[in-house]
Amino acid sequence: MSKLYASKVIAIAAAEIGYKEKATNSQLDSKAANAGHNNYTKYARDFDQKYPNWYNGKKNGFAWCDMFVDWCFLTAFGYSAAIKLLCQPERSAGAGCTYSMGYYKNKGQFHTSNPKPGDQIFFRHSGNSGADHTGIVEKVDKSYVYTIEGNSSDQVVRRTYSLKNSTIVGYGRPAFDAEASGNTGTKPAADTKPQTGTSNGIKIGDVVQFTGNKHYTSSYPDGKASACKGGKAKVTAINKSGAHPYHLIAVSGGRSNVYGWVNASDVTGGSSVAAQSLKVGDKVKCNAGVTKFSDGTKMASFVPSSMLYVRAIENGGKILLVSTEKTKAIYTGRVNASDVHKV
Repeated sequence: MSKLYASKVIAIAAAEIGYKEKATNSQLDSKAANAGHNNYTKYARDFDQKYPNWYNGKKNGFAWCDMFVDWCFLTAFGYSAAIKLLCQPERSAGAGCTYSMGYYKNKGQFHTSNPKPGDQIFFRHSGNSGADHTGIVEKVDKSYVYTIEGNSSDQVVRRTYSLKNSTIVGYGRPAFDAEASGNTGTKPAADTKPQTGTSNGIKIGDVVQFTGNKHYTSSYPDGKASACKGGKAKVTAINKSGAHPYHLIAVSGGRSNVYGWVNASDVTGGSSVAAQSLKVGDKVKCNAGVTKFSDGTKMASFVPSSMLYVRAIENGGKILLVSTEKTKAIYTGRVNASDVHKV
């Protein structure tokens, strides 16, 4: 049986940093696309569609900070273990912070001081007697508690608070399995602190070709696998010592739907590798379906058919391209080097 480690749920939460809630109920699996303020998320969608017995009704379109926490536990540990760790019954009101906090209290697993990594932290910003915001404790030191929170400024972010912050109500403490010393202390677990290079030259930010058909909830050997499709994807984290060392997110137009940790043998290419064969001034064209480096959205339709020139080669395989008409620049844009070929 897989161990129920706090570091696993922290790793899942860290991989979600940057996810933005959506304006409408579409493009839910993209971190950045369709960003808005209407509380549509993949987290609520998954509960509504895949796990309808978790909550007491459908939740997409509602405030989602607590659903984010629950989703991270579900993804890390599976349905039965996660719901037990969170102290929740089935068909619960656990999408609401006050109710979620109450479930910990009912089990005697709520604390008002001395937080630990993996705790569910609860806040009260209004005058009510419950809680109105929540997140996951990533690490703690003598003065501060560091968190990962959903629905904070409409996205998943890291936050830092004084341990004496008056808005902190307390901490729900899941009954995790004990880990080796140092893995849940004052620094994040390996998955939450991405490393910046590997022996094959692939770096965070590279767009690579994913050739596999499985992604995992963790880089650790016992990360839960699920099926996905191959194609182009962006590297968002690297754990060089992990069994599944690359965290990938599919890019628009790349045909993949990968969103998780994958095996090294299933990753080829890399923008930084491709960039080594290019130099400033080269004539190039972009591949069909080329996407913007900044957010993975598809470039304008004229870009793949245009003759372009390399104006600059930047860090992480980012290529600044320009098209010219005599001496006048009529288009500039940044793309991944893997989307460019010489002509």
